[in-house]
Amino acid sequence: MNSYWNFFEINILIITIALLIIVFGKKLKFIHQRLLLIGIPLMALMAVWLKSFVPKRAFSLELSSIDLAPVFVGNDMSTNQYSFDFSWEMIYVIGLGLFLILSVIRLLRTMKVFRDHDFEQVDQFRIYCIPNRPSFSFFNRIQLSPELEGKSAEMVLDHEKLHALKNHSLDLVIMEIIHAFFWLKR
Repeated sequence: MNSYWNFFEINILIITIALLIIVFGKKLKFIHQRLLLIGIPLMALMAVWLKSFVPKRAFSLELSSIDLAPVFVGNDMSTNQYSFDFSWEMIYVIGLGLFLILSVIRLLRTMKVFRDHDFEQVDQFRIYCIPNRPSFSFFNRIQLSPELEGKSAEMVLDHEKLHALKNHSLDLVIMEIIHAFFWLKR
């Protein structure tokens, strides 16, 4: 019960903070919005973790349970020794593992795109022009769509350089990890 309640509390905290950001978010600077976006799930986890230091008797939502002996109906009193114990924690851990594996696969695919193509080094950036791919950046690697020309290419390149300089790829990696842990909410 306690782990389920923790997930419930985390989600309530995330929703509450998200509503506050929706209401007051436009008044915040971009850097503060970014910090809150990443910080919301971490603050919720921290709140639940800090609660673990408070004595359990301070919380009145714990339900008591009574373990009863099994009741058999019929003549056959044997039990299946190969029974499967169903637990929500096991399902959660399997889901967590699958989503972490999917995140790693996406990361490796992105790295493979850059590894398999030539680039032009400009300052600290590696500029790629891979056909049939949209423009995006991943850390110091920038994919510039070959269909762009002139001013459009310059504007997009400047935009992607800004993403790279601000480490927005790190934000994406952190959010992928958070999504893996909260895969039930996807």
